[in-house]
Amino acid sequence: MSAKICSTCQTDTETVVDHKAGHEICSRCGLVLEINLFDEISEPHNSPDSSNSTLTINSNDQRTVRSPSKRGLEQIAAMVDTLGLTAATKDRACKIYNAVDILKSCRGRSISSIAAASLFIACKEIGSSRTLNEISVVANGVTKKNIN
Repeated sequence: MSAKICSTCQTDTETVVDHKAGHEICSRCGLVLEINLFDEISEPHNSPDSSNSTLTINSNDQRTVRSPSKRGLEQIAAMVDTLGLTAATKDRACKIYNAVDILKSCRGRSISSIAAASLFIACKEIGSSRTLNEISVVANGVTKKNIN
């Protein structure tokens, strides 16, 4: 555990590092403070149950395989930047996405549609005036029906 100032709690709070997802999380409110704490390329493990971030094809060709939760968080960040939303909206959307990812409540849905829906819900909760149409335009081809 390390100490940081959380933007939601407004206090110097202990943080917890989620090594699997690469996030630093506030221990008081659960806000994701930092994303991508670790490098995307790590040493591959021989265990089939390991959750490493790379898959080695051969010694000359190495391809990075990102976890679904990381791809979703990256898509949320890209949509927030495109729409010019606040960091608070991004943080709330990431918390919603992580909760859905942990509960596995949206099986069968694309990562893009879950990320877009998380951002739409976060905008509604925070009071940002973004419509479903605006979010679907920046959501990489996800239809309004899939977001809704």
